Amino acid sequence: MDDPDPDVAREAISAVRWFTDERPVGGLLRRLGDDDPTVRVAAADAFVELGARAAHYHDGDELSAETRTRVVRALLDRLDDENAAVRRTAMEALGSQAHPESVMPLCAAYDDDEACRPAAVDALGRIGDPRAIPTVVAALD
Repeated sequence: MDDPDPDVAREAISAVRWFTDERPVGGLLRRLGDDDPTVRVAAADAFVELGARAAHYHDGDELSAETRTRVVRALLDRLDDENAAVRRTAMEALGSQAHPESVMPLCAAYDDDEACRPAAVDALGRIGDPRAIPTVVAALD
């Protein structure tokens, strides 16, 4: 996953997203900060899959609590990415991780990032935290 070629990196990311342990997480976290936005999107998208699979099959226990916190914090950093696709995919991944630390930053992203509002609202809905209700209700207006 550390190959300098973005095409190879994206393929490696695509392959490791199906692993069922934490070994690929460090590489995915590094790739969230890659210079190539398509690699950043691929890394964030891998966390969408990991979060969805953990919620569906393992009640959120696929990643340890410490690792989930590291992942969420790295994804939260991507909410300020210069690339809208990276921001949207990070929001999707945060929704799939359903970590309460994501709620208020996603509410702020909804307010500040018109291009990514649908992704922010979807993520907030997936998390289901009552603190998001004012933001989600505002999206209905």
